Amino acid sequence: MEGQTVVTPRTATTRWKKIRVRLIHTRDHICHHCGAPLNPDAKRGEPGSIEIDHLIPYAQRPDLAHDPNNLVLSCRPCNLSKGARTLDQPYQPPTHMLPLPTSRAW
Repeated sequence: MEGQTVVTPRTATTRWKKIRVRLIHTRDHICHHCGAPLNPDAKRGEPGSIEIDHLIPYAQRPDLAHDPNNLVLSCRPCNLSKGARTLDQPYQPPTHMLPLPTSRAW
């Protein structure tokens, strides 16, 4: 299942799909967590595809599942690494956010 997007009954609803489309069309196409550019034309699971992340995780506050103030655009690595943590809990950024080593100084 690596690299595939899991569709749950919650994300398969018409309501969720409308919210997702609205967020993608009204927000800047950058990851809220790392600032990576996101591609609104990428299919789910592809590099640069957009995922919707709950700032306060769904598991903790299901009543905020559709609240636009609790939803941000995210890249897949950030969304997966954040998991069910809130932003004030310890969070190890994924490796794509770390500076890349270079072989020489410029």
